[in-house]
Amino acid sequence: MRTFNLRLFSSVLGAFTLVACASKGPLFKSSEEQPREQPFREAVKATVRTHEIVMRDCYNVARRTEPRTEGKLQIEWTIGSEGQVEKAEFDKTKTTLKNEALIACVLNGSKTWTFPKPEVKDSVVIITFPIVFSLSKDGQNMTLETGSTD
Repeated sequence: MRTFNLRLFSSVLGAFTLVACASKGPLFKSSEEQPREQPFREAVKATVRTHEIVMRDCYNVARRTEPRTEGKLQIEWTIGSEGQVEKAEFDKTKTTLKNEALIACVLNGSKTWTFPKPEVKDSVVIITFPIVFSLSKDGQNMTLETGSTD
């Protein structure tokens, strides 16, 4: 089984770059094996967006004890060959969100999600994805940004 690390980043213009790194050996045997960057990243972003209500619920529960909770959660998902989440964790160095209950709620909820299947048969994909939780200017509503980095 081959593992590919796929990291979604955004530039100043909001365009994504998909960076893939193989754990051992050459990255791809042939150009036919390379994941199609645009469709895959759009499918990942769409998957996250379909679960926005779950993340909003987590955020609203967290705000009951910490009303001004805000920050970025940098999630890393390990996606199995069928698109299932095998592991969900967060990057402590790139996460600015301090509310542990909110982080746990989002991570645990995301373990049930199904992402697109990796295009390379019998491979595992590691996706790094930022989610920013912030309050609206009036401090009453939540703003959720997915797939953008500082």
